[in-house]
Amino acid sequence: MVYRKWLKGAQILAKLKEADVLLAQGLTMKEVCRKLHVHQSTYEHWRNNYQGMDPEDIDQIRNLKHKNHRLRTQLYERGRTLTLISIIVYILATFGLVYWLMR
Repeated sequence: MVYRKWLKGAQILAKLKEADVLLAQGLTMKEVCRKLHVHQSTYEHWRNNYQGMDPEDIDQIRNLKHKNHRLRTQLYERGRTLTLISIIVYILATFGLVYWLMR
């Protein structure tokens, strides 16, 4: 299993600043990412999304993304439950058992 290290907003900004310094010194993107222990696609994602932001804003955005994912999962589970209930009611209604159960 791959260990994932979740960095805080301040740590991400520090790595972005360090990358800018290393790139200014003439290192290639591959060398910079290797020194920062970050994949090149991760660096590009950070640069495109977090460049020029405050660390608190980065942390808030990431927390909102995690919360949004949790809520979407809960909504999906509730939708599945309602679908199952409606299927059961349809089957019971087909055989006339709903009226028998509601007496």
